[in-house]
Amino acid sequence: MTAHATRRTTRLVSASAAVLAMLLCPLAGCGVPSDDAVRVIDAAEVPYRLLDDPEQTPSAGPAPEQSLTAHLYWVDPTEHLVARTPARYCVATRAEVVEEILEQLVAGPPEEDRVAGIGTALPPEEWVTLLELDGDTARLQVSPNDAIGAGRVTLAAAQVVLSVTSIPGVSRVELLRDQGELQVPLPDGELATGPLGASDYAALLAAPDDTPPTATPGSDVSCPSAAAPEQ
Repeated sequence: MTAHATRRTTRLVSASAAVLAMLLCPLAGCGVPSDDAVRVIDAAEVPYRLLDDPEQTPSAGPAPEQSLTAHLYWVDPTEHLVARTPARYCVATRAEVVEEILEQLVAGPPEEDRVAGIGTALPPEEWVTLLELDGDTARLQVSPNDAIGAGRVTLAAAQVVLSVTSIPGVSRVELLRDQGELQVPLPDGELATGPLGASDYAALLAAPDDTPPTATPGSDVSCPSAAAPEQ
């Protein structure tokens, strides 16, 4: 190698070292030690969390949402409504979830709840059936039934509305008779027509501030190894 080439190579190495020093300047505080002594740098002074263990760094993504199941609402001894998880069942569509919830309401609370004084205002035979599921609104057909006393109609309507709107994806219930709007009593005694939501009967809940119980093993509403119910 010629002397000219040697000088050119030396200049390139020196230039590369200068660039490297400039890049490291923000990391090392622009101070380059002149000896070979080992120095310990405080981890807090290392920028960009370069010393963090990537396996222990929490993910910045959103936390997974908790899966909820539908609930059945029954009447307690104080004439308020309490939520219970339904019996296990297997369905394929959201409409079938509505039908199943209505069937379990007709069947009444389980024996252990009856012993504890939990009951129902619904008649023992079919009173409401699903006409159609339109978006988040379940339209139900109501059949005339003399088994429901005048003072229990509000509780019966509340049981249906609260139970059906607890189904994920269903937020409103419309009660119809002969395809026409039905006047439905509210807790304050007023009559309402059109779609009703859970908030319309919140005053009848035994503990309005309590959230309904979450699903427990053995009470899943979806089929094993199946996707969530579709509409």
